[in-house]
Amino acid sequence: MSDSAAETVEQTGSEHVSGSDGYPEEYRLLELTPEIAAQLDADTTFVVRGRDTDSAVLIDATEQAYAMHTAHTSNSMYLLTRDNGQLTLRTKLHQVFDLQPTRPQVRARVLEVLKWDTRGAFRGTEFEHEGVTDESITDGVRVTDTVLDQHVQAGHAHVRRVLDDVLAFRHNATGHWRVLDAGYACDLLRIILATHVERDWPLDALRADTVYSALHAESPHILPEVVDAVLRRFATEHEGVFAMDTRRVCVFLAEQIFASSGSRAWPVPEFLRALRATMPPQLTLDVDMDAWNSRSISTSVVGKLAVATSAPADEHLLHSPNGVPASLTLLLPVDNNTLPQDTRARMRDLFAVKSKWTAREMRPFLEDLVADESAVAKAVDSWLLKFGRGVRGTNGESMVQSINMAGIRTAWTLLTQPSLLRPDIVVSDIRALSWDKLRSRGIRFLVFDKDNCLTAPYASQIHPPYASAWTSCLKEFPDRVLIVSNSAGTNDDPDFQAARAVEKALGARVLRHIEKKPRCGREILQALQASPGEVAVVGDRLATDVVLANMHGMTSVWVQNIVSRRGDNLVAAALRDAEHAAYRMATRLGL
Repeated sequence: MSDSAAETVEQTGSEHVSGSDGYPEEYRLLELTPEIAAQLDADTTFVVRGRDTDSAVLIDATEQAYAMHTAHTSNSMYLLTRDNGQLTLRTKLHQVFDLQPTRPQVRARVLEVLKWDTRGAFRGTEFEHEGVTDESITDGVRVTDTVLDQHVQAGHAHVRRVLDDVLAFRHNATGHWRVLDAGYACDLLRIILATHVERDWPLDALRADTVYSALHAESPHILPEVVDAVLRRFATEHEGVFAMDTRRVCVFLAEQIFASSGSRAWPVPEFLRALRATMPPQLTLDVDMDAWNSRSISTSVVGKLAVATSAPADEHLLHSPNGVPASLTLLLPVDNNTLPQDTRARMRDLFAVKSKWTAREMRPFLEDLVADESAVAKAVDSWLLKFGRGVRGTNGESMVQSINMAGIRTAWTLLTQPSLLRPDIVVSDIRALSWDKLRSRGIRFLVFDKDNCLTAPYASQIHPPYASAWTSCLKEFPDRVLIVSNSAGTNDDPDFQAARAVEKALGARVLRHIEKKPRCGREILQALQASPGEVAVVGDRLATDVVLANMHGMTSVWVQNIVSRRGDNLVAAALRDAEHAAYRMATRLGL
C-alpha cells in the first residue's frame, strides 16, 4: 500500500489500521519472477548463498542462480496483515529486492576456498606427513561441504562439477575436500590404463569399484575416493559406468604443458610433440597437424587454454582465408583461472595476451561472464563494441583491438587548443623529406610512425617505393632514428614480438612505451636522451603524430599520402579522413 493509499483508508474511515510509528518489525520485500513463483507454489526449497562481502544469490531447484538486487521505490509501501479481522501495519518499505538470472563465478571461488587448506595438493597417503610437524598439521582451514556452501554462490550439483574438473576429492574418513596433485593424478591415470590392457577392460565401461579393487591389490595406500576423482576427471559417467574421454585427457595434459612454461608462446609442431610425449600410449592423439592452421586450432586438444597467433613477420597471414600454416602458428597460453571476473578488467588482460582478436576467438574466454547461456554471442559482441575498436582482417573477418585511451583523453584538450593539430611541415610522403632542411632547424633525432607512414598497416617491411629514402634516412641520422607505433612496442604487443620483428625488418629501434600516442612524449625524449627542439616527429595522423610533437615542443611533420587502406583500422581510417577534410577547410579559410 502506498502513502496515498494509506491516507485514503485513514480518511474514509472504512477500516481502522493499527500500528506504531516506529514500525519495529523488520521485513524485506522480494519481487519474484514467474518461474520462481511457480516453484514456490509447488513447495520447492530455495537457498540464498553469499558471504558478507558478496551480493546475495538465490539458487532454485533447477540450480539456476539469481542475483538479488536492491531497487528503490518512488513511493513508500506499507505492509499490512490481518489478525482476527484487524488490519495491522507491520512496516514501511522504501525498497524491494528483485531477481536477475546470473552465472556465479564458481570455479574461481572453489579454487580460492580449496587453497585455504595449507597442506597443499594431495600426493598420496604416504606423503601426507612428510616434513610436517604435529603443530602445523592443524594449520589452515579444512574445507567441508559446509564451508563450500558458505562461500560459493552456486548449487551443489554445479559445485560438484567444478570440484571434479579441478581434481578435488572428499576424504571419506574426514569429510574434507582436497585437490589432487596433477602429477599424482597422471600417474594414477597411467596405472588405470595399464591395468585396462592387462585385464582387458573395455575403456568405455569402467567401474570405479572394479578399478579400485585392482589398484588396491597392488598399492594398498590408494584411496577409493581418489580413484573415483581421477575417473570423474578423465572419463564421462553414466549410471556408475565410466567411459575414458581422450579429449579430457588431451586438454588436461595441454594445461600441464602450458603451466610448465609460464607465458611462453608454443610453436604448434613443438607443442604437439610435447603432447604426444606425455600422452598415455593406450590413448590416440587424433590430430593431423597438416590440417591445423591459425584459424582452425583444435579445441579438443587445447580447449580454452590458448589462442593462436604467429611470428610477427607472418601476422599478415593470421586472418587471411587460409590462416597461418601450423608450422608457423604459435599458441599463446591463457590462464582461465587467473582472468578477472570484471568484464573491463577481463578484456584488458586478454588484449595484453594478444593485441587483435576476432569475436570468434575471444568468445570462449568471455562466455562464463554471461548469465544467460543462450545470449553469449550477443553479450560478447556488445562488449567488443564497448571495450575494443573494430579492425577489418584481410579475409574480411571483423576483429577488435584495445581502445587508445590516450587519444580519447587528448580529444578534450584539442577542443580548447585546436592549434595542436597544425603541422610545422607538410610533405606528400617520406621521399619528400629534406634531411638538410631538418638539420637546419636543429633536428638531430627523427621519430617515425610505422603504419601507413613507413609500412602497410600492421606490416613489418618498408613500403617498397620508400626503400631508398628510408636507407638514406638511416645513413643521414645513424642511431638517431626511433619508430613509435600504437601497435608494435605497446601493451598490445605480447612480449614485444612485433617490435622485435619491425626492428629486424627496418633496422631502427622501436620504442617500448606504456602510454599510446599522443601521450608518450616524455617516454620518447627519455629514450632518445634529447631535448624537444632536437626531435622531429613524422607521421600520417594529425590527431596522434602531429599532436604528439606539438604537445611536447617537438617539430611536427605530417605526411599526407598513406601507404594503403587495405587492412587498416576502420576507426583510424575514418578519423584520418575527417582530419584531412578539416585540414583542407582550414587551409581554404586561411586559418
